[in-house]
Amino acid sequence: MALGGRFTDYAKYVVSGWLQGRIGFFQVDKPQVRKEVDTTNGDVIYIGESQLNASVSDSTWKIKRITISGSLITTEWADGDTLYDNTWDDRVSLSYS
Repeated sequence: MALGGRFTDYAKYVVSGWLQGRIGFFQVDKPQVRKEVDTTNGDVIYIGESQLNASVSDSTWKIKRITISGSLITTEWADGDTLYDNTWDDRVSLSYS
């Protein structure tokens, strides 16, 4: 029984080491993302995310607005959704909910 236990531990050790050495093989590349953050107004923070090569004038952004009022922090999305269909340049004038 003890030998079996040691063998099981050894097998786990070997498999674990093998996987760690080859983990890059199993990883799926994350899509590359461009992020922008606007903190020009201390009480309002805009965070945008789009494709890496997107322009700030492309309609390919999802934009979150965080508003801080005292101890209350509110998070809202442009157009009330998380779709990638807004323009970063228009973040201040968009409708949020």
